[in-house]
Amino acid sequence: MDIQKAEIRYLFTDSFDNNRVENVQVVKALPWLSVVQAVEGSYDIQIGDRKGESVGEGGFFIAPAGIRQNIVHHVRPSTGVMCARWLFLDVVLNDTNRPDFFYDFPTVLPQSQQAAMNAIFDRLFAADHIFDRCICGYQVLKLLLSVAREKGSDSDESMAQIFDFIHQNYAKEIRIATMADTLHMSESNFYTVFK
Repeated sequence: MDIQKAEIRYLFTDSFDNNRVENVQVVKALPWLSVVQAVEGSYDIQIGDRKGESVGEGGFFIAPAGIRQNIVHHVRPSTGVMCARWLFLDVVLNDTNRPDFFYDFPTVLPQSQQAAMNAIFDRLFAADHIFDRCICGYQVLKLLLSVAREKGSDSDESMAQIFDFIHQNYAKEIRIATMADTLHMSESNFYTVFK
C-alpha cells in the first residue's frame, strides 16, 4: 500500500502498577489500535481467534481495533507486582481507513523491535506537549507498519474502494444499491463483504 497520508485522530496513554492482578483475566474489544507493554510482570494474550501467546517482561503486544482481546495478567514473582503501560491510537491512512484494516500486525512485537519501541514509549511517556506526543505516535505507527503484513484479499480491496467512494461522496445521499453497483455486486453480496 502506498501511504500518502496518515492522520492521528486520537492518542491516549496510561499505565498502572498493581499487586493484585495475578491471573486476572480481562476480555475486551477496544475501538482503537492498542500497543501494550508489560514493564514488570507478563501477559498471556489471545487476539480474536489467533493462538494465544505470552508477552514477557519488557515485551509488547499489539491489538487491532474492534477485535476481542483475552488478556491474563501475571505479576513478577520476586516482587508480586505488575506494571504496564499502553498507547491507544486511532489513525486513518489515505483518508480511507485504519491501519488494521489494511495490515495484519503480529500479536507480539518481534524481539528485534522491542528496544526501539521501548525507546519510543520512554519518549512518549515523558512528553508533556501534544506535538511531541504525536511525533512519538507516528514513530510507533512507522515501527508497527515495518513488522506488519499487508492484507491483499479481494474483499479488502473492495472495501478500500467503498471507503474511497464514501469519502468522495459523503455529502450526498449514499444508498446500498449505489455502493453495490460501484463494486459490480448484488446488494446481498455487498452486505456480506461489507460485514
